Amino acid sequence: GFRRKSIKGEGKLGIMAKFNEVQKKRRAIISESKRAKHGDPYTRKLKQKAQPLAISGKRKRKLFKKWRRDQKEAVEKGVITMEDVEMAVADAAEGMLVVVVAVATDLVFKLGD
Repeated sequence: GFRRKSIKGEGKLGIMAKFNEVQKKRRAIISESKRAKHGDPYTRKLKQKAQPLAISGKRKRKLFKKWRRDQKEAVEKGVITMEDVEMAVADAAEGMLVVVVAVATDLVFKLGD
């Protein structure tokens, strides 16, 4: 059988190296088009966007769970009374923006819409 001599740069590594170059050029083209559309007209730099204010449901549940645990510990230690906790819960039920401060843990949560 006829067997071709291998040329340096061919084979799996050579193919991947070629693909990496193609991918690098593709990314550069995409980023340039984004800069042209959304970037600053003079510097072509993309703007830094602010993080969204919405909290995911999973994160909200996690924060509430931690907050309830801290409130329970504070009540057990006697730092805050049960009336304080009930008032905060009642205010939250009315749909107002509530700031609850747990004195024992110096923990502040802003709850609301």
